[in-house]
Parts: sequence; structure tokens; C-alpha cells
Amino acid sequence: AKEPPVRIFLMGRNRWRKSNDFPLPNAVATKFYLSSAKSGSAESLNDGSLSRQAPAAGDKPDTFDFDPRNPVISIGGDLFTQPMGARDHRPADQRSLTFTSAELTEDLEVAGPSTVELYASSSSDDTDFVVTLIDVHPNGYSQILRQNILRASRRESLENPAPIVPGRIYKFTIPIYPVGNVFLKGHRIRLTVSSSSFPRWLVNHNKFSIDNEKAPWTTARNTVYHDAQRPSVLILPVIPAGR
Repeated sequence: AKEPPVRIFLMGRNRWRKSNDFPLPNAVATKFYLSSAKSGSAESLNDGSLSRQAPAAGDKPDTFDFDPRNPVISIGGDLFTQPMGARDHRPADQRSLTFTSAELTEDLEVAGPSTVELYASSSSDDTDFVVTLIDVHPNGYSQILRQNILRASRRESLENPAPIVPGRIYKFTIPIYPVGNVFLKGHRIRLTVSSSSFPRWLVNHNKFSIDNEKAPWTTARNTVYHDAQRPSVLILPVIPAGR
């Protein structure tokens, strides 16, 4: 009863951090912008980059086709129906958009909830966006940390869904639930973007309907934007070194 009420296990360093409050009051919301610059670290649909530098005005968007009859598979994380925990996410990365930082020059501690602000459009009137936070080891091992999903039609309300306008660009805010991890020196931070993670979530048929299972199957062409006017970004709760 005399100990602080919050204990966070930090993967990477594999130790506990204690605190009186959560989220941690010294966490700094740090932006990592998505970019089309090649990271040279991933076999994926685009091999994009993550950077603290805001994207340029002419940064070209990334587009992918999502066929709900051939979804991206779920690998690791907090699953119940499949092998859970720390797993190599590279087979799913290959079928996703990836945005990966340069090798870190020093340890980077992240503890708490994160957020992805994604500027995106679709050729359909509904679709899903799945984001995955990953710790990339020097040998290429892509360790899944957290994953979450947002259905476009439920961008503003779960109770009152509304279709999106095909071709219109929306800002989707996707929370990433809390995680404690130290990205060690020489590791990389990766964010993947796809439109499915099956069987963790039932696939979206890409056609707006209150009953998704009765909707016709439609392939959606989805586009993620990351330029100066539409800066898609991963926001991480970074703990300053030595604190």
C-alpha cells in the first residue's frame, strides 16, 4: 500500500517503472510524420519513412487496393484466437503500407497511449484502416507492440454510423492503446497501415451497411496522404532520457 499505484513494465529494457499518475506526467507527445521517402528497411507495398521532420508540400500519397476476400492476416499482439504476444509481423508488413524511422542513435522510451492522425480517402463509401506500432530489431525482426482499427463510417460515432464520400479526404484519428517499450539504440520505429487484420476483426465489405455481413463484397482503392497540407502523423508518449 505504500508503493506508487502505477507500475509499467518496459519491454526492451525488461524492467518496471513506477509512477503516482497515468498517463505519466513527464511524457512528451512527440510527432513522427509519415513520408514517402524510402526507408530501405522493409519489403512492403511502399517502404515509406517515419521522421520528426514535417513532410514536404509535394510528398506523394500511397495507394493500395483492399479486397476483403483476401485480408491481411493477424500476427501476434493481444490476440485470443491466434498465437499472441511478441511475433514477427513481417508477413503482414509485406501486404501493408509501412513507415519506418532511421536507426535510433540512442534509446527511446515510450510509455502510455499513442495516437495516429491519418489523412486518407477511399473509392468506396466505407472501409477500415488498421494501424500497427512495431519495434524493428537490427536483424529485421518486426516485433508487434500494439494494433487498432477504425471503421470509416464510425469515424465520428459508433452508435450513429455514416458513410464517407468516395474520393473525399478525411482526417481519421485512431487511438493506440497504452504500451511500455524502450526502442533500443540501433532499432527502428515502424507504423504499418492496412485495411484488415483477420481474424482479429471481421473484414469490412467496403460497402456501407448497418449489417456489414449482408453488404456486397467490394474492392476498395484506399489512399493515405502525407504532405504539408495533410500531415499524417504518429504521436508517441516519449519519456525524456534520465527521467
